[in-house]
Amino acid sequence: MNTKMLNISVAALILAGIHSSNAQEQAADLRGIPEGKGWSGSIDAIKLIEKDGAPAIEFNKRGQNVVWIDGFAFKNGTIEFDAKGKGAPPQSSFIGVAFRVADLETHDAIYFRPFNFHAEDPQRRAHAVQYVSEPEWPWRRLRNETPGKFEQPVDPAPDGDAWFHVKVVLQNRKVGVFVNGEEEPSLAVSELSKRPAGSVGLWCNGYGVISNLKITPSKKEKVAVTSAEKWLGIVDEGNYAESWKESAEYFRNAVKQDQWESAVQAVRKPLGKLVSRKMKSTSYKTSLPGAPDGKYVVVEFDTVFENKKTAVETVTPMMDKDGAWRVAGYYIK
Repeated sequence: MNTKMLNISVAALILAGIHSSNAQEQAADLRGIPEGKGWSGSIDAIKLIEKDGAPAIEFNKRGQNVVWIDGFAFKNGTIEFDAKGKGAPPQSSFIGVAFRVADLETHDAIYFRPFNFHAEDPQRRAHAVQYVSEPEWPWRRLRNETPGKFEQPVDPAPDGDAWFHVKVVLQNRKVGVFVNGEEEPSLAVSELSKRPAGSVGLWCNGYGVISNLKITPSKKEKVAVTSAEKWLGIVDEGNYAESWKESAEYFRNAVKQDQWESAVQAVRKPLGKLVSRKMKSTSYKTSLPGAPDGKYVVVEFDTVFENKKTAVETVTPMMDKDGAWRVAGYYIK
């Protein structure tokens, strides 16, 4: 037990700005952005408003403004949101989402130019939705070197002053952008960023509003999350011996059953019964400090216990030799 992932104590067990009520969909908490609670970036550029009773984030500042979720890494899956910009004047409204976010200057983005949705000039209409990968591939370089490849019209075009729904699909380094439920993508490109994962956020230049941001991990991450939730259920029942048997081979080889039972009981029993648990984030990893290379999904839960109202549980399933996802890490903060 000499690695970080296997540092067991009464205070914590380490074994190996989003929330949700299930493993399939994570709804980002936009209400925390104005105070910077769980978010970073251009906080001064936004204002919290509402859309049909749901929180919405309004931008109205020139320049590239990005706000992103802290401590979040997203690789494959879908990002959905509602957006609204301005149909006029030209150059007044660029609105979308950022992904693969490292910082304000380093990210990929999909954004829309609502003022071009119904432009009379066909060339302008062809510049309605844009992919960029900052800082290496800004829009101007892409337009000059690969015209018509990383920006396209939106057909059928939404009203430039109305809300429209967007689904961005990230899968195996491919990006597909679907608008208002259309089956065919308005834009389909290969990623230019070399970053395998990164945070997700909101992107705007000028005026724009975003609401109902939802992030759904890929099937691989969903299966890992299901494994984590099933294993947590065993721990919640106090069946610590069974939780050891259902853990990953790597963990069972590193921690004896009686050591695990003693350690987890010392930590969980004082917390009392589980009150609620909501998934906060997932992050796919191929390496972790102090652990062998492999396939891991780090899953965070916002948890309320009977005797601890605010806790964060971090559960780390890994893919075992037989291809099944089993928990290799558990940490309570």
